[in-house]
Amino acid sequence: MVDDAIYIVGEKFNALSKLTNVMTLNEFKCCVQQRKLNPKAILVLAQGLSTEEKSEVIQLTRHSTANIIINAYNKPALNQHTHKKIIKNILVSDPIVLSSGKKFRSQLLIDDDCADMSDHITGMHVQGMLLIEAARQLSIAVSEKFLLDSSHRDYYFLLKSMNTAFNKFIFPIDVSIEHEV
Repeated sequence: MVDDAIYIVGEKFNALSKLTNVMTLNEFKCCVQQRKLNPKAILVLAQGLSTEEKSEVIQLTRHSTANIIINAYNKPALNQHTHKKIIKNILVSDPIVLSSGKKFRSQLLIDDDCADMSDHITGMHVQGMLLIEAARQLSIAVSEKFLLDSSHRDYYFLLKSMNTAFNKFIFPIDVSIEHEV
């Protein structure tokens, strides 16, 4: 986290907005409407915001000198790569290659309205089942995009098992996920 930045999160992460440098989208909108936004603020679009809401933040600050940090990997993975029909349920960005054929990375992209955010929300951290689903989506996306030969669609990726260990809480700020083959 950047000390002097303001992190904007979705409403379902409202408990995290108790921190001095985090605010929900609605709190941010109020701040802009009341002209209380520091014109030189550094704004970071964090987790919980939909594509439309991110655009709204950009639009609200268009006449400001505020700097908006948008994650470079903000483009969601493709529907056919994640096997998800609804874009708000895609939890990972389009994977990039870190090491040819071996290591890949995506960013976590949580939309407050995704299926995995519908229950068991503390408002502070990202729940474990959402992280497991994001890991599953990344495994499928990497396989579909980089590992399976597109000319031979007789093949299909099947996730047979997963081992999961959680070492610490994940907070909804900037989360990257790596997949190693």
